[in-house]
Amino acid sequence: MPRIRAATVKEHRAAQRSHLLATARLILAEGGPQALKFGELAERAGLARPSVYEYFATRDELVTALMHEAFQGWYETLSKAVAGQRKPEAQIEALFVAHLRLVKRGKHGLQSLFGETELSARAQHDIATGHRRVASLLEPAIARLTRSDQELCIDLVLGALRAAMGQVTGGKSVARTAHAVTGFIVAGLRALD
Repeated sequence: MPRIRAATVKEHRAAQRSHLLATARLILAEGGPQALKFGELAERAGLARPSVYEYFATRDELVTALMHEAFQGWYETLSKAVAGQRKPEAQIEALFVAHLRLVKRGKHGLQSLFGETELSARAQHDIATGHRRVASLLEPAIARLTRSDQELCIDLVLGALRAAMGQVTGGKSVARTAHAVTGFIVAGLRALD
């Protein structure tokens, strides 16, 4: 029986799960999605292969856990950025700046490693839910700028954000890109009424 290295079994399991996720992130960073195999994960984490299955029944479940963890971190960072802003324009720009800084630091790479073809419908749904949760941070600002169809407006804003991400990964300035896309979005939203 393996040794418990925490005060309780629950704490031990949480630490082991966290260790497995950290190890999986390293494997992905070094070798991409094709390198993420349970045998490799077990060896690098210092566990027996069957022990990995106690935490993640399938590779898809592991990938979903990695995505969930990444989205949680993004959500917390973006929430803090938006929280201090009162005007809708400032909320949008603060979110864009924070988001683009994360992209610039390579924090958006996990999802891009996995094409939709490699993920199950459930994993794709979980990713869409994570995006939706992040997008929800923009809903109050968008509602203050336009009375138009909010779902459509959110999709348009997210499309502009994706374009801005491409600009930043291509070497453009975060601040200038965020400022430009904010101006574009705010003018567009106001023009809808």
